[in-house]
Amino acid sequence: MSHDLVIRGGNVVDGTGAPARTADVAIDRGRVTAVGEVPGRGARELDADGALVTPGWVDIHSHYDGQATWDEELAPSSWHGVTTLVTGNCGVGFAPAKPDSHDWLIGLMEGVEDIPGSALAEGLTWDWETFPDYLDALDRRQWTVDVGTQIAHGAVRAYVMGERGARNEPASSDDIAAMAAIVREAVQAGALGFSTSRTIAHRAIDGEPVPGTYAAEDELFGIGQVLGELGTGVFELAPTGVAGEDIVAPMKEVDWMRRLAERVGRPVTFAMLQVDAAPELWREMLGASAAAAADGVRLVPQVAGRPTGLLSGFETTYSFLDAVPAYQELAGRPLVEKVARLRSAEGRAAVLGWEPDPATAEQLAHAAHNTYLLGDPPQYEPGPEDTLASVAAASGRSVLEVALDAMLADGGQGLLYLPILNYSDGHSDSTRDAAAPRRRARPGRRRRPRRDHLRRVDAHVDAHPLGARPATGQPLAAGVRGGPPDPGHGCALRPGRPRRAGSGHGGRRQRDRLRGPPPRPAPGPRRPAGRRAPPAPAGPGLPGHREVRGGHVPGRRRHRRAPRPAPPRRPLTIRPARARRARLGLRRCAPASARLVHPLQPTPRRPRSVAHPTHLPEAPR
Repeated sequence: MSHDLVIRGGNVVDGTGAPARTADVAIDRGRVTAVGEVPGRGARELDADGALVTPGWVDIHSHYDGQATWDEELAPSSWHGVTTLVTGNCGVGFAPAKPDSHDWLIGLMEGVEDIPGSALAEGLTWDWETFPDYLDALDRRQWTVDVGTQIAHGAVRAYVMGERGARNEPASSDDIAAMAAIVREAVQAGALGFSTSRTIAHRAIDGEPVPGTYAAEDELFGIGQVLGELGTGVFELAPTGVAGEDIVAPMKEVDWMRRLAERVGRPVTFAMLQVDAAPELWREMLGASAAAAADGVRLVPQVAGRPTGLLSGFETTYSFLDAVPAYQELAGRPLVEKVARLRSAEGRAAVLGWEPDPATAEQLAHAAHNTYLLGDPPQYEPGPEDTLASVAAASGRSVLEVALDAMLADGGQGLLYLPILNYSDGHSDSTRDAAAPRRRARPGRRRRPRRDHLRRVDAHVDAHPLGARPATGQPLAAGVRGGPPDPGHGCALRPGRPRRAGSGHGGRRQRDRLRGPPPRPAPGPRRPAGRRAPPAPAGPGLPGHREVRGGHVPGRRRHRRAPRPAPPRRPLTIRPARARRARLGLRRCAPASARLVHPLQPTPRRPRSVAHPTHLPEAPR
């Protein structure tokens, strides 16, 4: 028997969860007809020995909204086996677009996804205004992969409400009806669904949160109802707390998302990441999603396939050596010139001979314990032995020397790697568990020590139909949480400061990965043996807000863990000012904390937003 195509001897990963196996694959008339030992010959045969043979990957979370209008290749995703891309995620996109909003939409995408605004300004043709016009513009293109898109809340809100929508003012009933009509038109024309964002980590280039961040329930449900009436489309979002800026709000988000999915009868899919502030929180969210699925409600988490973080090199926005004056003198110079200078005896001595002040030395030492050698080929699951501090101790070199040598490798193309999300445990088992909850740990698997937790970054909150609504750090009355909201909705993060013991998730003292360890609390009077501490008095708070006291959230099951030895105290820093997020594998913007600033800058720069990494390679059904 002959076949149109036979792929011989490849390592077949079929997408069912079955183990990889060596097999032949026969294809006839565009369909797989046999997998295993194929005796027949093919009109065309490929030797796949040593290569992976997989189905095409459907990348359900990408941001090629602009690139799809001018690039036929859609790299780098097309280089990695992706055959279908879904754009329009996280509430950002380029349609609908009024002629006077083009620059603003570019700034929105640049701020949220860190896609260079200059590239978007040069590449976008803007031969559309409505969303159906945008689909027509895409239809005139040809790509190496298939492309589908969603209509984005940010663009819709600005189109209907103008400046009021861009500045996150509340939507009136007429505004909601107009937005729903636009979404209806888009889905009927071919949009895959509707997307929005509610995390304060997503900000436009001017620092303003993405339109829709504070949208009330009537707005979200009013738009979502369109999908239910049409019987098609998915509702996608980045929920509050996805970047670790809040560890109480995510479960509230799951509650309203489930109610929305149940009411409209359409899938609601959301980004779900492991955050250092609460490394087990994702399990609660996954459990709530599984419970919804058991009741027939389609609430689908999206899981990042790799840790997300920052890359440090000579051509990246952030560099581990930014604090060194001799390195800063080379800023803006060509790579060849920079490498030649740093390889010279004089240039090397200028970098390695630098003596930082005590505070900077502490920050760099802490950074060294959380920054890894990426290596070549890249190691995306490095162990503690791969940190700058460990390599320096093992080789008898300074941390600066290890970092400099690693970045000078491969003609100055070497990179360092700082995981920020999905790596709280020092390994990727949580990602594997999230993507395949029934997976059991492999016998003998080397478990790496859990990292110290990120300090919980609290936001002042006021009562809101969907839960915690971040507002600016307004002065509060003594002892009262939830001060008056700021009409401007500025940055919601409190100024970095050590939090009191027991104020973080699980009642443990929280180490601030951005600003170093908090001071130990002063010892208080001892209680008699066998006596429990008196309950903390309930604060006034605001209706609908649940206080975290002693690590226990009312209504949430308390997790009991066996005591473990305290990790060594080591300072941490890594607060890049405008970090271009690490693109690991496929092009993605890796989320960081909502307010990352460079460790050595006395005054934080404008808050930069972050976005979400590669998600599950399978569209929700």
